[in-house]
Amino acid sequence: METRARMKQRMAIEDAFWWQKARLKWDLKGDKNTSYFHNCVSFRHRRLHIHKVEMEDDGQVKEPGAVKTAISSYFKKVYAKVPIALDDDFLQAVPAIISENENQMLARPPDKEEILAAVGVLGTQNAPGADGFLGGFFRATWDIISDDLLDVVNIFLSGFELPKEISSTLMVLIPKVKNPSLFSDF
Repeated sequence: METRARMKQRMAIEDAFWWQKARLKWDLKGDKNTSYFHNCVSFRHRRLHIHKVEMEDDGQVKEPGAVKTAISSYFKKVYAKVPIALDDDFLQAVPAIISENENQMLARPPDKEEILAAVGVLGTQNAPGADGFLGGFFRATWDIISDDLLDVVNIFLSGFELPKEISSTLMVLIPKVKNPSLFSDF
């Protein structure tokens, strides 16, 4: 009986894997044809794969590792933090449109209910985040994780820098044209 339970668990894990990879709502249709989902994943990978990029110096990069490096370098430059010096006179010219009560409400740390409301709008079956968890995970485990999540949010809001694993950005390049090769094509 234990073997049957393990087999059922492994099959559920495989179903979840292919569902996430194919990003289809096959679950609702009752279809569990793994070769179909494998083909969907393969097609999607071929369609979304960046085969080459044109560099600013008129060169081309085709090797996958070099393509990743070129893309990473380009967007690091685009999103580089540039220090901005604000003049106090400039801030004095900005009219105050938020009342003191509104300002206090906006500045107060969120409570569990407010965080739960934010968690509640996460899609249960959307693609997982960088941590690998679907929105439904956070709702299903709320009783277990709520205190820790509240602590992390409050630590961040009190000015501490979050660890890189939490604050990293996942950037998705969405092509504007078919077969993109220039950075401006994304």
